[in-house]
Amino acid sequence: LLAMARPDILERVATLAERFLPSRFRGRLAGMATRFLGGLQSLRQPGQALKVMAVSLAVWTCESLMAFILARSFSLGLGPAPYFMATAAANLAISLPSSSGGIGPFEFFAARSLELFGVGAEPATAFAIALHAALLVPVTLLGLAFLWWRNLSLGEALRRPAGETIASSSPGEQA
Repeated sequence: LLAMARPDILERVATLAERFLPSRFRGRLAGMATRFLGGLQSLRQPGQALKVMAVSLAVWTCESLMAFILARSFSLGLGPAPYFMATAAANLAISLPSSSGGIGPFEFFAARSLELFGVGAEPATAFAIALHAALLVPVTLLGLAFLWWRNLSLGEALRRPAGETIASSSPGEQA
């Protein structure tokens, strides 16, 4: 909210922080801040911001309910609130740059969150790994199936310029 209201503050902080980075990374942080602020521009419209918040709330609620349902198979014996917290902690952890798919930080913060509610380290970690797999594997397989359906290799999809779409070609054709 602060970045939307006062984008100049974020730009100044990024420029100041760049002074402490190695020379090869200078110039990148300010560019990232500029792109981030550009992405926030659509949220300046109240109607658009409400839509984004509603969709975010729905997605996080569904993910938390999925965690609660999965946890029942682990017999962890907690109500739904700890799983909402674990989901929030895990998702916030992977919002920072980390490994592909957030593997590692997601599991760490989800498990540690459940430990706060008395779940042992081993069952909490096993649950966090199962939850992350349940979230990542279907989406990954769906993405690979889409590439196959569009007759695209993963390498070709990654080489496409930003903003170029593949929607114009029909299924089975080379885009």
